[in-house]
Amino acid sequence: MQNVVKLRARPALELKLSALADKNEELASKKQDSQDAEQHSSRQSEMLTQFHSDCDFLLSNFKVLKESKMQEIEAVREAQAILSGMQN
Repeated sequence: MQNVVKLRARPALELKLSALADKNEELASKKQDSQDAEQHSSRQSEMLTQFHSDCDFLLSNFKVLKESKMQEIEAVREAQAILSGMQN
């Protein structure tokens, strides 16, 4: 009688062990997905910090950069004027 009970219990136990293995595999997959998402979020945060730093630099130096570009434009115009005078 006990042998019959053991034989009947064996498939149920195997099914439960199989289900447990599947759940453990699913858990490992979910943990990996979570780690990947955390790394992605961290990289995006670092990128955002760098963009913010670049933007702060541009805003704080806008006036200097603008004056520098205006001087370059004026120098090009003077060079054009000199060169066009040489053609005549």
